[in-house]
Amino acid sequence: GKGTGGMGPDKGNRNQNKKGKGGSGGRDKNRHLSQKIGVSSLLVIYAIPPDFQNDRSSVEYANDIFGIGDNPDPVNVRSQAMACSRGQLRYEPATADSPLIVNGMLEVSITQNVADQASGTVVNWVTTAAQELLAGTDVDMNSYTQIMHIIPKEASWNGAAAWAYLPGRVSAFRDSYAYRMGVQLHEFGHNLGLHHSGNGDKSYADHSCLMGNPSYGDDGPQICWNAAKSWESTWYADDSVTVTPSASGESIQLVGVADWAESVYTSGTHRVVLEIKDSSVAGLDYYVIYNRAKGPNAGVTFAKDTVTISTGADRKVSWHQAALKAGEHFRKVSYNGGAQDLVVKVCDMTTGSANVTPDTARVLIYLDGGAAADNGPSCEAAEREPSASPVAATPQPTPGPTTQAPITKVPTKGPTTSPVVAKPQPTPEPSTQAPTTKVPTNAPTEAPTEKPTNSPSTSPPTTSAPTKTPTVPPTPPPTSPPSLKPTPIPSEECLHGSFILEIEDACTADSVLEAYSDQVYNAAGAISSSCSSSAESDLNLKLAAAGISDASALCDQVYLTQDKVPFTSAANRGTDMNFEKMFFNGRTDWQEEVETIYETEDYSASSNLKEDAEQVRAFYDGVAQGRRVEWPGTLPNFQSSFQDADGLATCTTNAAMCCWAKDRQANDNNGNCAKAYDENCVDKDPADNTDLCFVDLERGNASTGVDSTGPIVYSGDNNDGEGSIHCHGLAWSNDINDKTARYKANNLFFVSMYDHMYQRGYVKNIPGAPMCGCVEQMPTVSRSDCTQVDLTETITITYDAENTIFNSKLTAVHVDFNACRGINN
Repeated sequence: GKGTGGMGPDKGNRNQNKKGKGGSGGRDKNRHLSQKIGVSSLLVIYAIPPDFQNDRSSVEYANDIFGIGDNPDPVNVRSQAMACSRGQLRYEPATADSPLIVNGMLEVSITQNVADQASGTVVNWVTTAAQELLAGTDVDMNSYTQIMHIIPKEASWNGAAAWAYLPGRVSAFRDSYAYRMGVQLHEFGHNLGLHHSGNGDKSYADHSCLMGNPSYGDDGPQICWNAAKSWESTWYADDSVTVTPSASGESIQLVGVADWAESVYTSGTHRVVLEIKDSSVAGLDYYVIYNRAKGPNAGVTFAKDTVTISTGADRKVSWHQAALKAGEHFRKVSYNGGAQDLVVKVCDMTTGSANVTPDTARVLIYLDGGAAADNGPSCEAAEREPSASPVAATPQPTPGPTTQAPITKVPTKGPTTSPVVAKPQPTPEPSTQAPTTKVPTNAPTEAPTEKPTNSPSTSPPTTSAPTKTPTVPPTPPPTSPPSLKPTPIPSEECLHGSFILEIEDACTADSVLEAYSDQVYNAAGAISSSCSSSAESDLNLKLAAAGISDASALCDQVYLTQDKVPFTSAANRGTDMNFEKMFFNGRTDWQEEVETIYETEDYSASSNLKEDAEQVRAFYDGVAQGRRVEWPGTLPNFQSSFQDADGLATCTTNAAMCCWAKDRQANDNNGNCAKAYDENCVDKDPADNTDLCFVDLERGNASTGVDSTGPIVYSGDNNDGEGSIHCHGLAWSNDINDKTARYKANNLFFVSMYDHMYQRGYVKNIPGAPMCGCVEQMPTVSRSDCTQVDLTETITITYDAENTIFNSKLTAVHVDFNACRGINN
């Protein structure tokens, strides 16, 4: 995954890899993986050299990149990323308390001529000038998630349109390509860690994917990712699944990105991406997607409206394998190196009703004895997903209800030969040259068949024809006294048809009702003037008909089914929690080592914390701010007799704390570790923020594994007691749906791994106690700092009137970490 990526063959000048004078080069600043989910603050640096100027003004480029202007650009990297990710990744213009940065743009003049100079060298010059320009302000360029450079084409690009770090945060664009959406998102894809998408023996030829270099247009064509890159992006994780093929087969309904983006599908029934693990394909697994050409993917022409299969893996070139229509199949001979073949067959494709039901492709995945035997299950025999509508009872029980007549078997074509899987060449070690892209010699051969649309509409869908009045089940005898003002229940619903609600922040019965009232019931022309019911009673009728007790049950569905990322992904040191156990007790290499020059023959620095723990930064930029992390309740540090909603042991006090006794990182304005490390960072102290009273050794036995009793008392403070220590904690609500309870593991990661270790260099535990644990296991101290989580969440509730089904889903999350607002800090 190291190196740079670009639109064009991997050649050209990569001087940006070197640390030029004052430049932005170097692993620490440029190689951090940009976040795949959340808000990405984008600073665009507009170079102004003395010899040439960029094709467009900075104001025009701001419109081309962000859609900011009097006549907003309809399709740009910001709108396309939001459309393909359903708002999970949002490129926002950099902001600052400075007039120098306007609409995310920073104009920077340089004194050097750029003609025939390597683009990477120019980036270093511009970066130095930008730092000098901002030196007298409070603006820190490193505070922005990504930095995009726009440089005149007269610089030396070696045929490249643009280049970017893979992964990283810096990209550079030739001025004549910087306004083109396809080039923008291709390079930003490299910053996200996505490699190229190939077909046959060419690593750029899968034109169903923006990483395959298909688009040079200003506003399109609009395309998202192929199957492998879609899986790697994590945007569709909640609606994707890993399939383990078997002889009996598995039938799965796929939906395209467009219907997923508009929430016109049923979670759990419809899937976006399928993964099929395969140990026999040089580290690449198989991925399957319905490449439906509409919405944000409307501009795709290669393999359009087919089920496409590709092989891929994180930070590797993906390879197109097949494009299947209804009745066609793909066969992988000797799946997993065994005696059986893997078969992916497209049983049928259906066109849904706009804004109500999705377009689908039903695939059957199974193992059989080979093309000659062809003894796998048929599409007719494969079990379909149960219908949401009830059917009449039959005399004998059947395996599963169905409301559809048997489908006539699609004639099977003659056996195909086993596809030849092109093996990608290994990625070369990063050189000092920028990746390049050959500039197209001609305009695209085909224009999109449809005019690209703007960002997906968020207005409610049009209602379908009125349905029959549902029968409300009899009300059971009341279990409590009647309310003072009973809500009248009308005899029938006033509003008919399907609808979609969007709720920002917390989902409660009140917020669901408010959304229904504002977005549906009170919309102009939604109900007739003769309707006498309220929005609340109309919603309650729909809930009752769907068998749902009240609106709060829709919120429970959201939170109980929310996907969680394992805590082990933060360090990525294995899945057995052994590393995490050592970490929270202060005993990993991150905490034991200190930077030194005596481990290498040339006296270059090693054991650099920022480099060794770079995964922590990547996890913070992506998962920690955009997805829910699983609580590490299997560790003794965070166990008690109390269990959370997931059945995991957690803290009795609903609070955890970390205390550190050592600082190992210089130049971060925290603690007293300083350079040179071998002289000035030996047994150094963190910033002192508390007074250690005593350590009850018995408290920490479960975590430390030491069987000891008695207290260690520290009667004084600082030099008269324990020396400098630093403690920081977090707490959460008893309500399992409260944001502080759901995202407590995100908070624990932020406090322990990112904010204090990665950012400040604080490590090591107080003897006799864990470094981090439930408060009831930790030393007794006079005070502790505290961090709380604040959220921006979007919840989508879909109502299918035809089948009387509600579906609620969390569609976007952004987590902020802020100082606690308690009574007494």
